[in-house]
Amino acid sequence: MFKKILLSLLVIFIVAFFIGNFVLGQFLAGLIDEEVKSNLSKMDLPFDLEYGELSINPIMGKVCIEKINVTNFQEAPIDFKCDEISLNLSLLDGIKMASRQALFISSFDVVVENPTVFSEVFSNEINFGSVGVSFDGSITEEMLNDLETKLPNESQNLGIAFSDLKVTLPTEFLEELDLSKQATDELLDLIKMLAVIDDFYLELNFSPESNQLAINELSVSTPFLDFENSVKLNYTGKNPEEILPEMLELKSDFRFSPSSLSLGIPELTGSISLNEMSSSIDVLLDLEDWEELEDGIPQGSFSLELLGLKGQFTNPQKRELSLTQFESMLGVDVNDIRIDKASVSFEMQEQTFSVSNTSINSSLGSIDLSTEISIVDEDLDESVITEGLIVISDLSPELKKLISDLELSIGETLPRDGQDIILDFSGEVGDPKIKGLNIN
Repeated sequence: MFKKILLSLLVIFIVAFFIGNFVLGQFLAGLIDEEVKSNLSKMDLPFDLEYGELSINPIMGKVCIEKINVTNFQEAPIDFKCDEISLNLSLLDGIKMASRQALFISSFDVVVENPTVFSEVFSNEINFGSVGVSFDGSITEEMLNDLETKLPNESQNLGIAFSDLKVTLPTEFLEELDLSKQATDELLDLIKMLAVIDDFYLELNFSPESNQLAINELSVSTPFLDFENSVKLNYTGKNPEEILPEMLELKSDFRFSPSSLSLGIPELTGSISLNEMSSSIDVLLDLEDWEELEDGIPQGSFSLELLGLKGQFTNPQKRELSLTQFESMLGVDVNDIRIDKASVSFEMQEQTFSVSNTSINSSLGSIDLSTEISIVDEDLDESVITEGLIVISDLSPELKKLISDLELSIGETLPRDGQDIILDFSGEVGDPKIKGLNIN
């Protein structure tokens, strides 16, 4: 019997709690709505502002305003509208922010749903799926006034994100270029792709406890590009005038995949087509006494890869870049040359610089490179190549003839393993020696 009574009381309490939350929310929303409209009527705003329903959830600490329209800007002919703006903050933080006379900003989240900006001047429109700003920390007027002499003593985190950005760009200028229908369609597709960002996120952090400023994350995703980056800077000193950079850490991953989309206008500017390009960076740099390269080479790794690269040059471009001389020497039209894959990867650990997974595979042939170098900071030319290997294979007939002519001119035959050219080299960077080849 006691359990049933306790359960009934619990149910009644929960129902009363949520009803009370709803009633309080309606009451507060009415008060705030009336206050906002009263203040707006007294203010001489340089635009017209309208909004729909305002609602408050005290338990969740959430304020929502629906159907916002901002029109008739006096300074700029633009219009703004969105479906909803919501503000999330704890009830305690809300009370603190509302009760203080001086500026005080505490942790909060703001989300704007489906915002649109329209410009009459450019006849273009900018649309978002959503835009969000989040802040975790505290900012006071006193803190801002003291920034020149004192750093904040609390951690601060700021996040900015948006999704589904689409910009409607004017394309009337395409008619003036007098291009073929295919070139016009390709350029139009490129413009549409460039005007879209699927996701964007930026997170900034200041940590006085660990003496660190950081971009914890910067990420961008588009129909043809993905980018992620983080930067962390450690410093010494407690006040702005005493701050000295100590250590920089950089990490970055990048992938560009236009899927054979031609960049450029073939008949006017030439063009480049590329299936994919990707890179990765992970670097740690000691900044305390670093002024020049000799003071310390960055530690870490770097890699880059290209797939399906091909260029199309116009005849004026060939003459300007002296490509006609290259074609004459090689006996191949540069527009027929393609790079199926090109990659480079190197790493610096302590005083050892190593290169691996580095190659070029093209329509003319393939080159593979690997090496390891012991670095001498005082004089890089005296750094020692402990091992190095270049393998040239799958040569085209034109390149085979060019190499044969080179061998005749120097009076030496390049070392081979079957049809592959093998260059095994070592020694000082400034004066390397190739095994089996005597060249002074």
